[in-house]
Amino acid sequence: MHLSRVCNYISAQQAAKALRPFYFAVHPDRFHYDPEARSNNEKSLQIFNGYLNDLFPRNGRQQNPVRVKFSLKREGDQKYDTVSIDLAGDNPSAIVESALRSINMAPDKPDVPQTKAFYDSAETSESLDELWQRMQERDVKTRKKSVIPVKPNDLFGQLAKNRDAALARAEAHLKTKEMVQDEIDYLIFKTGVLDVLWAMDWDQSYMRRCLSNVQQMITQSASDEKQQQIIINALRGHKLIFGRGSYICCDGSLQFGADDVPEKWQRVCLEANVRRLEIKRWKAQCDHVSALFGGAKLYIDPFDNLLRCIDQLRNIAVKISMKSRGEIIEMQGYAKNQTIEITSVYSELAILRDSRLQIPCNVDFKALVDFLMYLRNNEEQAGENTETSSTEYINAAAKETRKRLDLKGLTWDDEFPPEIVLDTFNRLECCDESVRNLIRGLAVHISTNPVIYVMSDGRFSIPTQWI
Repeated sequence: MHLSRVCNYISAQQAAKALRPFYFAVHPDRFHYDPEARSNNEKSLQIFNGYLNDLFPRNGRQQNPVRVKFSLKREGDQKYDTVSIDLAGDNPSAIVESALRSINMAPDKPDVPQTKAFYDSAETSESLDELWQRMQERDVKTRKKSVIPVKPNDLFGQLAKNRDAALARAEAHLKTKEMVQDEIDYLIFKTGVLDVLWAMDWDQSYMRRCLSNVQQMITQSASDEKQQQIIINALRGHKLIFGRGSYICCDGSLQFGADDVPEKWQRVCLEANVRRLEIKRWKAQCDHVSALFGGAKLYIDPFDNLLRCIDQLRNIAVKISMKSRGEIIEMQGYAKNQTIEITSVYSELAILRDSRLQIPCNVDFKALVDFLMYLRNNEEQAGENTETSSTEYINAAAKETRKRLDLKGLTWDDEFPPEIVLDTFNRLECCDESVRNLIRGLAVHISTNPVIYVMSDGRFSIPTQWI
């Protein structure tokens, strides 16, 4: 029977029933003696089922044509033939008919039941039902992760195994983001806070909990009207950041520790007016340290701890001021064109990738002068002239890669050198069609983490060596 005459728009259940002889003929378990043929059929089935699944329910959305190849076992020996199926258009009937024709036209094909018998009758053999059940568990969207065996560094296998989870997590993240934004808007309306920022890499559901705790803190302080007004005044006109530790920031913003109790947040609010008086002294310290370094540009993180920054600037200023005038002038000559950042005692003297010079507040003066001299004599190490242009170039390359692969997003860890990032983009674009089909519509993050996994926001974290 001509399948397209039976029904132009068959259902997913009808298509699955009609395709039983096809699944039986190309099932990977029939090629246990040939790992290459088994792997090929397994990969082709993933593409075939993915294309077919996207046609239900019918939404008129066009998919990119793709050709898949299957191995068919010959009757009576261990040899097999290869057939190709072109997947194009949005008519499931045509796809099913093309698949069934491919096994009927295969030379020396095994005797499989005709299409009509499988399409019109519910009678099937027990072994065939078992094969079909295993194929469903492997390929439909509700399949279990443990069903698909994944080889080490098998990007295709990991994408096939986790694609649905990534899409579901991205959708859940988007809904959570919308709910969080509603709560942020309400807090802005109630307190006059300028904005609420999340400076943690935790899931955004934790931010909802933090926002709820802020609301609860304000509500519970209603018994003391004066205290409640102090809390609201501390928030009004400033940003609120949820991060590690609770303190007043250098720009006057408030940071609440995401893992701190509301009592600590309340104490920060009550001390906010007094602490913000220190901002003037902090700015004076910044100017003084910049002058001590010969007018070097001082890098400022506006969301850093205000009191800690004052203490660090004071320590470095005392250390430099204790040196002779000649030593200070020599150091200033090397440092005047640098961008410097004064950090804690636990940091190291180093030049960062953006050419910023990181100086611990307890740095050894001689080591500092030697390092500045080295940078002066080897200016190319700082990369001042190339950093901005390379960053712009990488961003442009990322935009093109995202467009070519139809990705929702493309990000990467800052630790990667520019050449590694660009090489990863090129290799990602050169992946075979099966990987490109699975990665389409996902948000990808190129990571230094050696493990591939789905991030809390739905991004697919892929180690660069997997590509």
